[in-house]
Amino acid sequence: MSAHYKSFDFEKELKAFIKSGEKHSVSGWMIDSEVAAKLIEKYNYKGQRDIRPMNYGLIYEGMRRNTFPPYTNIHIAVLDGIPHVIDGQHRLRSMSACHGYEQDFTIHFEKVDTLKMLEARYGEFDKGAARTNGDVLGWLNDELGLKISKHSRRSVGTSASIIIKTFRVTGSSNDPAFVSLYKDKSVISKVVREFSSELKILFQAAPGASNPILKKLFHNNGSLIASSLIALRANRVEALEFIEGILLDDGLKAGCPRKAMVSYLLKKTNEKKSGVDDAQAFATSYFSYVQERKLNNINLGTQFSVSCLQKLRELTKAVFNVNEI
Repeated sequence: MSAHYKSFDFEKELKAFIKSGEKHSVSGWMIDSEVAAKLIEKYNYKGQRDIRPMNYGLIYEGMRRNTFPPYTNIHIAVLDGIPHVIDGQHRLRSMSACHGYEQDFTIHFEKVDTLKMLEARYGEFDKGAARTNGDVLGWLNDELGLKISKHSRRSVGTSASIIIKTFRVTGSSNDPAFVSLYKDKSVISKVVREFSSELKILFQAAPGASNPILKKLFHNNGSLIASSLIALRANRVEALEFIEGILLDDGLKAGCPRKAMVSYLLKKTNEKKSGVDDAQAFATSYFSYVQERKLNNINLGTQFSVSCLQKLRELTKAVFNVNEI
């Protein structure tokens, strides 16, 4: 923590950046605990991941012992004149706790024109402790007024990948560009935003459900979330009636496709099923329900179940095109 550099004047540098409108980097400036605390308290990006104690602790100890490397990067995106720290949260939080210490950083300012661009840039930073889908989708609760757990946010991110792949298993495409697409967290965030209205409906469905296990199984399963989002986009009223019937499980009788899905879900707690199996089960139950077809049990791999999964894939292509987001 060299003492011969100038202290960082954040407000001055921010004004200079806004005035110039160009990308702007400031290297070799000292940030002390007060400046770091201000950056975190006032300007930390709202969609930031939760603090990881181990990562925080290692950085803090390195700073206290003067062994943390100099000139590490802090990235700040500016939207409508308001700065957002999109990379460097753990470093700044650690620095804010190191009272009486200073650390030299390289600060990068860049302008973004829309909220989507801000989310996309945040999703591109995966250095240090890699960001999960749950980290990248931290904006969901604030923007949609929901209380989705981090586990469920990860599942929502998985659902976006599944939708991009149209419910096909990883490795079914040898196109590197396609593979990178469904692994790109900035793309994942865009897809989730595209389905934000359906997500809100899904996570607010069946508020009076008496069996929390069913909701937990549904909300923490990427394949079931993906299937639900596609069904809701295709026919909101019909799909919501189907989903709420499963979650409520109130008076459903044998032979009802929704009851068959309830039985499948409850059996899942003791049997390990793949994501494709879960999508096939949803499709079998859903299309049976739509067709008013009796269904006592979901038998995966039958000609009917396989055809229902194919219908779900075709429905996905009909209601969503990743190239248009």
